[in-house]
Amino acid sequence: MDLHKRCEMAIEIIKATEDGDLLSPQELFLTQEALNNNLNDLGMQEFRELHKAIKDDTFIPFNKRWFHGIEHMTADTAEAGGGLWINWKGHNVEHYDQPWAWSKEGKEEALEVAERCKHLESIGIPTNTTTVIWDWEKYEKRSRLSIAIIAMEAHVACLRQAWDIIHAKLVEENGSSHNKGRKIDTQQAKESIMPADYEYCPHCHGSFSFAKLGDNFICKWCKKDVRTSN
Repeated sequence: MDLHKRCEMAIEIIKATEDGDLLSPQELFLTQEALNNNLNDLGMQEFRELHKAIKDDTFIPFNKRWFHGIEHMTADTAEAGGGLWINWKGHNVEHYDQPWAWSKEGKEEALEVAERCKHLESIGIPTNTTTVIWDWEKYEKRSRLSIAIIAMEAHVACLRQAWDIIHAKLVEENGSSHNKGRKIDTQQAKESIMPADYEYCPHCHGSFSFAKLGDNFICKWCKKDVRTSN
């Protein structure tokens, strides 16, 4: 193939790929080497196939292809510092240097990252560089059940805080002293926006809506005054 033909094909490739930004690093290098007449027969065949894909509109941009053939994993050229951003379903999860990213070791590393991403998804954790790389040991052995338990413990802690706030209101408004010895932030109680008719009974520990009967607040389940512990 003469120089004029190679230049014509290379220009068409570059124009159709946003000045080469949609080409993989290998394809960009292939195009440059074709211009410099440094390709062997196999290289020229690959160059022709690339040009044909451009002309037939079957070319898939580099950042839309599965990286190393790994489903849901793509790569994009990093704007600063070179290298590649490795993405999982569109989210950055790792950064690889080039040309190492295309090596056998790079592929093995990418497969490991993919397995981490699948595990994180299975337990409801978002995939990003923090969860996949920096904090991986925190999630490596967790299951969906363990995550649910952690969430439940956090919820229970919130309920306990709410219980203190509600009792603080009752102590302040009604003068009850059955909760002496507990540290209660009465200022926080004043600022609380929790409904005053919902809490947990100190006797049966059930959630309830209490009714005010005279000077008493009676649990609808155990029929005891919620302001007393006896």
